[in-house]
Amino acid sequence: MWYNKMDRLYCSEVEGVIESRGNRIFRELVRLREKRGRDKSGLFFCEGERLVRSIPENIIKYYVFRESVEDGFIEGFDTKGFPVYIFSDRLFREVSDTVSSQGVICVCEKPVADMGDIFTKKPEFIIVCEDIQDPGNMGTVIRTADAGGAGGVILTKGCVDVYSPKVLRSAMGSVFNLPVVTGADAGAVTELLKSKGILTLSAHLRGTLTPYEVNLKLPVAIYVGNEANGLRAETAEKTDMLIRLPIIGGAESLNASVACGILIYEVVRQRGGYEKI
Repeated sequence: MWYNKMDRLYCSEVEGVIESRGNRIFRELVRLREKRGRDKSGLFFCEGERLVRSIPENIIKYYVFRESVEDGFIEGFDTKGFPVYIFSDRLFREVSDTVSSQGVICVCEKPVADMGDIFTKKPEFIIVCEDIQDPGNMGTVIRTADAGGAGGVILTKGCVDVYSPKVLRSAMGSVFNLPVVTGADAGAVTELLKSKGILTLSAHLRGTLTPYEVNLKLPVAIYVGNEANGLRAETAEKTDMLIRLPIIGGAESLNASVACGILIYEVVRQRGGYEKI
């Protein structure tokens, strides 16, 4: 596993209802709403019952519940001895990132992934994202990569923060299921992949081949670019091949996450993944 493993002191710490904005836990959650706060602390938070239940135990720090959650809701969580805090409804609304919150937040340490974790599956199957800015697209790419059995996802420095609440909700827990390397340099990544004999393919409107004409049973890395501008020219030029998806109707292009999903499942098809259903 690529998670940062560390010894923990398990404890149960349920205080009274927290109502003050000066409370240290409230102040921390406010900071974690912003990328700068997440980067500085190495922490992030997940919100919502399903997402919170998917979090690996070894990255959990503490839980926060809304005061007015239904009777038995808190008791229904196995909080594993981690600290539990109860916020007044007013304070919880101020830190919540959803319109209709389920009343549970979990604060966690960022999973630690490096390039070495990406190459564990053979033959390699990797997704490289450059400058993807939409949280919904980013989360969907990670979720689809997870579903399609990719070995990992590499994000360049220009991508949206993978630990933003919107990305995490869109990824539906998949960020915990496969390594996601962040802050990478696209040029260095391409050189590394090529040195390992991995075919690098850019999804690009100038592609001369469709993915249906390429042997995707080989070790492969699929590059997907920015929603409006696609991949940077210098990145696309360094990859082995430009591939395109056929557009039969009048649409100019496909949504980045949709295009990535089609490419991922062409890899699945060629590798016989459907035979495992």
